[in-house]
Amino acid sequence: MKFSHIKIGERFIWEGEPYVKATPLLANHAQTGVNKMVPKYVNVEFSETRTEDAITCSKPDEMLEYIVSELSDAINSSTLSEAAKDLVKNEIRRIEQEAMKKIK
Repeated sequence: MKFSHIKIGERFIWEGEPYVKATPLLANHAQTGVNKMVPKYVNVEFSETRTEDAITCSKPDEMLEYIVSELSDAINSSTLSEAAKDLVKNEIRRIEQEAMKKIK
């Protein structure tokens, strides 16, 4: 199965290691918690059956809120300078506000 078919929150095996899908492009190692970018096209194996714990957002505004939250977490844990982090987060907030206007 391709990584892009795994739902956020689901566990899978990639390169013989257990991971949990964190975002559409990132996975957290199930044991160490280390983030790793995973190309959408790679083949992975389920390490468990699908559960209802996987994140599902049925409304566009919920999905947007989730994406912004994940981006903010990624920015905060990055090695960018504080000034760069603030610049990126401000731009994300601006884009979020524009997107919300188009959603509603």
